Amino acid sequence: MHGLSATATVTIAGRVWNGSVNSSWDNPANWSCGFVPYPVTDVLIPDVTVDPVIASGLTGEAGNLVMDPGASLALTGGTMRIYGSVSGGGSFNASSGTVEFRGSEPQLVVNGLFAGNTVMNMTVNNPAGVTLGGPLNVTGVILVQSGELASGGNLTASDASRTALIDGSRCWDCDRRCHHAEIPSYKIRL
Repeated sequence: MHGLSATATVTIAGRVWNGSVNSSWDNPANWSCGFVPYPVTDVLIPDVTVDPVIASGLTGEAGNLVMDPGASLALTGGTMRIYGSVSGGGSFNASSGTVEFRGSEPQLVVNGLFAGNTVMNMTVNNPAGVTLGGPLNVTGVILVQSGELASGGNLTASDASRTALIDGSRCWDCDRRCHHAEIPSYKIRL
């Protein structure tokens, strides 16, 4: 007897945060379809009761990230890797952790993306570059691993102790604003 067989490809297009168990980004039960997002996954964070948190030692990843108005995402020592765009009217609190832009197409940090226009650490690892679309204050380390960070004059690197670092450069003047920084093979345009 000969049977029929067929194959099909199933693509899971995106993940929606539901926070049904707790606030831990890395808990599969907090996501639609029961999977934690990975680099090519588009992520939607709606306005829900329990918002996602990426804690110390954890890394969250998303292709395109959409945060609905009223939604929030917080880094509490962890790292968020973004491979696409970020949009929506939600709040992204990155005052304690690292945001890494890892796309392959140019990425734009939209004005007002981060709560208080502040991030602790920012890494650019995108050969096509990252552009700031508005004011951004980095209180920890700015690291350009590949590509270029184009600030358009919108970058401030300082915190309450007046210390922050552009990894690999020595270009500070007395008010802690960088006028020009060259990192071997990579650039920051300010």
